[in-house]
Amino acid sequence: MKRSMIVLALALAGCGSDGSSSGGSSAGDPGVLPLVLSTPNSFSLLPVGPVRDDTYQYTWNCGSKQANLSVAGVKGDALRIEIWDEGGAVVHDNWYQGGLDGVIDTITNPDGVAGNWRLRFTFVNITSLVGVDIQADVLGTPDDIVIAGAYDLQSDYEYYAGWTSGSARATLSSTLTQGTVRIRMWDADGTLVLDRTNFTTLVGDTSGNSNHGVAGTWTIRIDIDAVATAGAITIDHP
Repeated sequence: MKRSMIVLALALAGCGSDGSSSGGSSAGDPGVLPLVLSTPNSFSLLPVGPVRDDTYQYTWNCGSKQANLSVAGVKGDALRIEIWDEGGAVVHDNWYQGGLDGVIDTITNPDGVAGNWRLRFTFVNITSLVGVDIQADVLGTPDDIVIAGAYDLQSDYEYYAGWTSGSARATLSSTLTQGTVRIRMWDADGTLVLDRTNFTTLVGDTSGNSNHGVAGTWTIRIDIDAVATAGAITIDHP
């Protein structure tokens, strides 16, 4: 997975969406529709101000079995991102709660099927969002997960990574002012190889390796109930 920081440049003229929306927003709900830039192997969701509460669906052509996903600057209640591959399998499903000033760089399930993917976004009282960027992983970059920058989160994330046998690594280089961050990993056989919790105040770096795991698709669970003013959480397989 290649880290890709989102650069927001809103060029309103000529930009639109071929997606559909559904949901229960009333005519009196504030907010606007999200702005979408979609081309083969590249999809960007660029809202303009507060986004209207609703569910928005899009079809996107992904030329790889896996995609890199970046979510930046979520403010408000919650944003759910669901992604299905060409075969109809779910390759990503997470709620991104408000309070993320930085960016989450992650991946979809490495066992997806290339072709027409379905993307669904559910907005619940999102007051601002810097952007969502999805790129087909045509270069086969490493499956890393990074949560960088400041945050005030009460969120649980689950991701899947294609890793070789050996040990994975979890590194916290954050300034935690309160709360906890719990990281768990299961290898391709479903064996728990890491269960680590960092409590309350942390200033500086701390890292640890998982137990040895078998090759294949690993499951990574990150439970955050914490406030951080800087730094990053990095999960990789060196």
